[in-house]
Amino acid sequence: MNIYKLNIITDSVLNAFRKLIPQLSSNCVLATKKVLEDIINSNSILLFIAEENNEILGTLTLVFYKTPTRDKVWIEDVVVDKAARGKRSW
Repeated sequence: MNIYKLNIITDSVLNAFRKLIPQLSSNCVLATKKVLEDIINSNSILLFIAEENNEILGTLTLVFYKTPTRDKVWIEDVVVDKAARGKRSW
């Protein structure tokens, strides 16, 4: 399994998000390609993908922000495809 920071939004990435996001919540609004591009081009957000055999199985978003006392990171929108949940790669 490969986990990497997403740097480009391809059709396969967009299709993976269309499959994964409804598994997070049935009432989530699906992001457009433009929204995903804005996310990966942001200085305060990192979007990670988990992929195996050229299939995207999951995603995780890290959001960086500052407070008066320190820098912080927030984990958002962790989704693993239901077919891959509980799967071990070792």
